[in-house]
Amino acid sequence: MSERDEVASSEARLELVCGLARLGKLEDAMQIFSTLMGTGGIRTNEAFGKLMYSLCQAGHTTEACNLLKAAKVLGLSVGMDIFKGVVSSLIKAEQVKDAYAIYLHLKSIDRVPDSAILDDLVFALAQTGEASIAYKLLQELIASSGQLRPELFNCTIKGFAMEGQTDTAIKVFLEMQSEGVQPNVVTYNTLIDMFCKKGDLTEALKLYHDMKDLGIEPTIVTFSTIINHLGRLNVIDKAYELLRDMTALNMKPNLIIYNTLFKALGRSGHTEAASQLVKQMADDGIYPDGFTFSILISNLGKLKKIRAARQLFERVKDKPGVVDVVTYTSFIAALGKAGHVREALKYFLEMKQRGLEANVITYTSIIDALVKKGRRRMGHTIFKDMVRAGCKPNTLTYNILIRGFANAGDLVTTKNLLYDMEARGCESDPFTYSALINGFGRTGYTDEAYEIFKLIKKRGCKSLDVVVWNSMLGAFLKAGKVDEALASFYEMPELGIVPTTKTYRLIIFGLRNCGRNIEAEKVEKLQLMNSSEL
Repeated sequence: MSERDEVASSEARLELVCGLARLGKLEDAMQIFSTLMGTGGIRTNEAFGKLMYSLCQAGHTTEACNLLKAAKVLGLSVGMDIFKGVVSSLIKAEQVKDAYAIYLHLKSIDRVPDSAILDDLVFALAQTGEASIAYKLLQELIASSGQLRPELFNCTIKGFAMEGQTDTAIKVFLEMQSEGVQPNVVTYNTLIDMFCKKGDLTEALKLYHDMKDLGIEPTIVTFSTIINHLGRLNVIDKAYELLRDMTALNMKPNLIIYNTLFKALGRSGHTEAASQLVKQMADDGIYPDGFTFSILISNLGKLKKIRAARQLFERVKDKPGVVDVVTYTSFIAALGKAGHVREALKYFLEMKQRGLEANVITYTSIIDALVKKGRRRMGHTIFKDMVRAGCKPNTLTYNILIRGFANAGDLVTTKNLLYDMEARGCESDPFTYSALINGFGRTGYTDEAYEIFKLIKKRGCKSLDVVVWNSMLGAFLKAGKVDEALASFYEMPELGIVPTTKTYRLIIFGLRNCGRNIEAEKVEKLQLMNSSEL
């Protein structure tokens, strides 16, 4: 066979090797490749590069990684471009630790990784919870006088911010400046977001003013981050100040910013300001979405402005894409809390007729409204509908029904609800047991209330708190069992339960009510002594 034919044959076999590698038939590929290496008919390093490329292309990154580490044993001199290709493929496959292992392998064989590999690793490590390693590689880049881009510092700062390492993030920020790399808007946005999440409003605003002083123009992300934080803290004046800054920059607030402000205004009772904000939205060409209207309706409900909430809901409910289950739920909850149960039911049924699927908040809101109006049976019926519809009740749903039936003295239904709650894996809380004990105590079933109380104590569960204890004391005293109440009161410190003002008031009133004034005075002195220690 001529030399030309041998080369052609070798190249054909190399293509076969690459094809087998892409198909995952690695053992066959390596067997043919080993034969090729012995023939001398191909440029071995080039062939190795093609094989590595095929493995990476097919997603066989682990095999590529292992083969690359074995290259020295095979007597191959692998080019840095091949290492870079494998590192890139590993990062793309989210195998960042393996990519970092390639870097360590390069160091172990006295090869100097090029800046492109370091760049890729800094980004990948910072984004996957390995900011400390990313920072170490960044410092290596600095030491080698590599090209230092702001993006490298930014991703490292963000990595530390995500890990809650505020001081280290600031350290990288200062080092960035000392290396002559100018921070940009992404740098400042990252730091502002970090301080906002930490709850440090002062530092976030300082950074905002610093970036403006440096001529770095804030973006919608900058404003959205700070205004969102200001809104959560109800710092309305400062939020409006930032809105004015946006206007000065010919920048319009987005829907997220408006919704944040609506929530803040609602919490603080500024309904008139909220109305003005709706007009400003319209002027800016931004139409409120379902979430916006949900906030507005909920806020009006909290302020007991049901007529205004109704008018707003009726005005928008037929507009496509505006009213959804969240909007309906907000309105139903507002009606229910205001005692408009019949109307709440009407809109609840209307929502279902429109094909909107009620969620746990919707069901719980309507059940709560019914129970508070004494219509617990209907509330229970809707509860059963809820379960049949595949909507899982939560602790609050059960607590509402348990309170309603326990207060009515319906032991059977109350216990069935408690058993059902446990069977569905829904965790009870102090309010569950308080509702049970209160209800049974109020209707004269003190022994049943005490059995529940003893069961909680025996389990030693976290639901045993001062709320539950006060309920039991109230049940004892209502039944005239003053001695039991007093014994239970003195037992509280032994279990680490700290009496509240209500606890003392219950015991003192109970003792005085039956003429046991000396004991009442003793409890009063104990209250004074304990309050002076706080």
